[in-house]
Amino acid sequence: MRAFLSVIVAVWPSAATAQVFGLSGVPSDLASLGSECADGRAAACRALAARYATDSDLPADRDVARQFLEAVCDELGYVAHSASFAVFRAAQRRARPCYRTLSGLLRRGCDSSRAWDCVRLASMVRYGAERPRDLRRARSLLESVCQSEAAGAARGSACEQLGELYEGGEGVRRGPARALTLYERACADLPGSCARLGALHEAGRLGPRNLDAARRCYRRACHAGSTSACGALRAIEER
Repeated sequence: MRAFLSVIVAVWPSAATAQVFGLSGVPSDLASLGSECADGRAAACRALAARYATDSDLPADRDVARQFLEAVCDELGYVAHSASFAVFRAAQRRARPCYRTLSGLLRRGCDSSRAWDCVRLASMVRYGAERPRDLRRARSLLESVCQSEAAGAARGSACEQLGELYEGGEGVRRGPARALTLYERACADLPGSCARLGALHEAGRLGPRNLDAARRCYRRACHAGSTSACGALRAIEER
């Protein structure tokens, strides 16, 4: 199985470390499911995630359920780039029930003002993971987080995705100036997103070319750990 198993193992620790994760004393059937899930059995992962999503008596928190669900849904829906469209659609159908459970969990979190849950839910709605795409709803969810002063890095992610909608004209009238403003707001809250803004300034795609602004954005993203931004910054400074 692919790298998603590392997520499963990380949130389903051995008995020696279970207490650290708040999982000590889980029922024996759950311990068995956890072992099977860590061995790569998707059915066990789905069952385990569903239990954490719906059983209020379990000691683990809802974030564990979300991590299980995200990993398993992505595994079910994964299709290699070389696969045919028919294979892609079959994988989508296979993953849909899993995403439906995940969206319910995210919806409850979003209704409780958990900003990251709103952002993740918006992504699912935007790309049609659970049901047909709903760009209007995705935009509404992203706007609510992007405008929130208390959302922190989640606000940066929401503004970045909202900028993508305006840059590409997805469900809205294409607005380069609006997209640029949103990307700038994202860069302020989420330094890793500054690389995109730097590339736009360097290419002059959403406005006049501005190498000074590109340099500032690349530098901020580079300091946040983006190796591609570090490379782009070096390329500009060596000209």
